[in-house]
Amino acid sequence: MKNTHVRIVSIIAAAFYASVISGKAQAFQNLDFESELGSPISGSPPIGFYNLPGWNVATVGDQYGASPGGVYYNGTVLDGTGGYVVPAGGYDVITGATIGPLDGAQSLALYVSGYEAPASISITQTGTIPGGQNSVSFLLGYFATLNLAPSQNPLNYFSLSINNQNVPLVVTSVDGQVLTVAGNISQWAGKTVTLSIANSITENQTESFGVIDDVAFSPQVVAVPEAFGMGLLTAALSLSAVFLNRRKTA
Repeated sequence: MKNTHVRIVSIIAAAFYASVISGKAQAFQNLDFESELGSPISGSPPIGFYNLPGWNVATVGDQYGASPGGVYYNGTVLDGTGGYVVPAGGYDVITGATIGPLDGAQSLALYVSGYEAPASISITQTGTIPGGQNSVSFLLGYFATLNLAPSQNPLNYFSLSINNQNVPLVVTSVDGQVLTVAGNISQWAGKTVTLSIANSITENQTESFGVIDDVAFSPQVVAVPEAFGMGLLTAALSLSAVFLNRRKTA
């Protein structure tokens, strides 16, 4: 009887431990930005913001005041740092061009106005990186700048960090106006971490814009920039359609 009682207690303890561990191993969510926008955030002039499912949104240097932590839908306030979901027939706030999702039904645009530099917008999420994953990647398209040289490297502005530690990014492929960029995250495989993607400006009177999508983890090891990424980046920089340097006039 006593042994049976011990076995039952052991089984209950093991089940409790497993539930605690599984609770800590929280999967990342909405990495492709396909989830419907959350509820509107009140008190966010000049137009409504919405919660971005799975992500926390923060801005620095927004001349319209502190961000309420949300994103717009298909357009943002000109000269006011912000993010917005890009549907089919979306809008490029710098060039005025019509753009579309990089993949699926919608993507996420990150727009930074450096009229009060430094300025930035970042999206952040805490989750567990699956074991055996060596890299993280995402799509970056329609990169455009204002008052910056057209050949500026987009990775001077777009960045990714894990637990506030910068993860160097390289370009791994180029498809028209869309780059795939990746970084090495092997040291965090199997761990619960805070991941952040940001677009930042440090120069006054400048702007930076780009659309991101399909954040993904992979067991593939990222090649060093000198061997692979920089060659592709050079090719990408030659694509005038990718790097625009003026706002479209009416």
